Amino acid sequence: MNVNLGQLKAVVDELRSFDPQASQGEPVRFSRLVDEFPSRLNRKTPSVPVVGMANFSEMAYCGYKPWHHAVGTEEVRIAAVQRALDRGTRVHERKVTVELKEAAKLPRATARHLRDLRIDIYRLPELPARIRVGRLTYASRIERAGRQSGDLVITEIKTGNYVFAPNHFLQVWGYAASAPGSLLHWTRRAFTARSVLWALEYPTRGNTYGPYPFTKKQLHLLRRAMSFHEQVYLMGRSGSREPEMGLQGPSERKCPPCAFSHACRWRYRETNQATLTVALDGGPRVSEGQEALSQTSPSPSYRSASALPPGPSPAARPPEVER
Repeated sequence: MNVNLGQLKAVVDELRSFDPQASQGEPVRFSRLVDEFPSRLNRKTPSVPVVGMANFSEMAYCGYKPWHHAVGTEEVRIAAVQRALDRGTRVHERKVTVELKEAAKLPRATARHLRDLRIDIYRLPELPARIRVGRLTYASRIERAGRQSGDLVITEIKTGNYVFAPNHFLQVWGYAASAPGSLLHWTRRAFTARSVLWALEYPTRGNTYGPYPFTKKQLHLLRRAMSFHEQVYLMGRSGSREPEMGLQGPSERKCPPCAFSHACRWRYRETNQATLTVALDGGPRVSEGQEALSQTSPSPSYRSASALPPGPSPAARPPEVER
């Protein structure tokens, strides 16, 4: 199995230089993504490995992470990273609690509301999704999914200090590709939208960037990254112990906080290694490591949607999804 190392580096470099403000373009249509990435929530194929979307996105942090995920390397986090992940989990849990209270005040959306593009739908938390791309199935719990002005808006929430990390882009784009089919699954094909947009929210910084259009170029980048991820992941699954691929990733800055560093043959080594100042990149939450294992339906309280009548109305709040 051959991985084109030059192209993989090019994908990571393109992600690192990606500027959402300067990369505006026509968004991909909702209907196209439904056709291209149909929901696999009701289809189980034991022979096809299931990977968490958050774990996939880590390839942009280090190219060897898919191999470690595939072979089942134990994750051992240093104290600073574990504390940051625990803080992030608490932030996420508080946000879900607050948003569910807001959703409880809203009218329940009927199938008619879900089909009416003039009605905004309040963002649903932790939406389960599952798609197949190539020889892998990608499972997600999409952070937030709602409809604004006729477009589906996907929001990924990151609690670290690093903004616009390459893995943030891959993760939110993976959710953008997964969400249309998932929403049709959970709403019995009632939900619709024109196009798909995405946003990144950094609550610890008090900033939300977007929504930006999910463009054909971004979809192409996502597919290229998934292709490389698949190759490296399957090398691990096959039991290959010698992937001397020279992949981009190991460094003096990245290796010490990595949970796989203790058992990584490619980790950065230097006798007089500099002291690390951990600058977390807002990587996957603890709960996301289990996203591939969860196939439960969102509870009724999570089917929050909101009907917002056309025209400005400061008091109006976006409906709840009715089965």
